[in-house]
Amino acid sequence: MTQKLESVTVRIGGRDYSIRSDADPAYTRKCAECVNEKMHEIRGTMGSLETEKIAILAALSLADSLFQSKENERLATKEMTAAMEAMTQEIATIVSEE
Repeated sequence: MTQKLESVTVRIGGRDYSIRSDADPAYTRKCAECVNEKMHEIRGTMGSLETEKIAILAALSLADSLFQSKENERLATKEMTAAMEAMTQEIATIVSEE
């Protein structure tokens, strides 16, 4: 079963792009808006760089954010697992004392 690819036009870095995706068009626009905002932020910070360089810096910045989020999620999961194991042990101790 194949999903239908939908075409949506997005504006990134002052240029329009036609994107074909199986994602909801609103989601595709939201992703493009995120990239556009990051490029605008970098352009404001770095001054007049070539659009290609700004796009690469934006991609690296977004990838960094993704990797940091994944690491934070991994650490949070590890902490929750340790807390649950400690609670389970504490409950087991209480139950065995009764």
